[in-house]
Amino acid sequence: MSGARRGAIFLGTVGTLPLVAQAVPITPVAVEKRPAPGTEATFGHIYNLYINNVGQVSLKAKTNVGVAVIGGGLWAGAPSNLRLVAREGNPAAGTPVGTTFGEIFANLPVPIANDGTLAFGAGLAGPGITDPFHTTGVWGGTPDSVSLIARLGQSAAGIPGATYADYLMWIFSSVSNGRILFANRVEGPGVDPQTAWGIWAGPLLSPTVI
Repeated sequence: MSGARRGAIFLGTVGTLPLVAQAVPITPVAVEKRPAPGTEATFGHIYNLYINNVGQVSLKAKTNVGVAVIGGGLWAGAPSNLRLVAREGNPAAGTPVGTTFGEIFANLPVPIANDGTLAFGAGLAGPGITDPFHTTGVWGGTPDSVSLIARLGQSAAGIPGATYADYLMWIFSSVSNGRILFANRVEGPGVDPQTAWGIWAGPLLSPTVI
């Protein structure tokens, strides 16, 4: 093999030109039974790995202590430096003391934008919450710092008197260049079936109806 082709693998030819696969280093991102960053546990089942155009990743996974499954979480960041973003049972930013993340919807991916921001929906658990699956919110920020953007029952930005009413739509939020886009249903005085849905967009932490 010539010096110019060192470290490459020849796969075949097209006419007289070789097809080459360049050898590149492979970095493990998350491995079952290995430590899960930010926790005392190890990774269990790993779901929905997402990678953006600059190589940052996000993933959801269950966590284990021994053989016990103790809840799922969301991690994001550089492949070699994952950060814990949210975990079932951990305090939920922007909520009253004692309120924690509940269901994190492990079967759904969380895209991470090229600027490192992300947004995700999750359920809540804690005092006064009897149905964590239907008590949800959306959080956004960077892997090291997320804030509550909106929550079921909270005033709907830009619609006086209305509150957010759909518990699942947060999951499908989209982020790019520090901005967010999401849809949701609202309820309140003057809201009827024809005016019950809206789309919000704007800066990540302060979107408004459009």
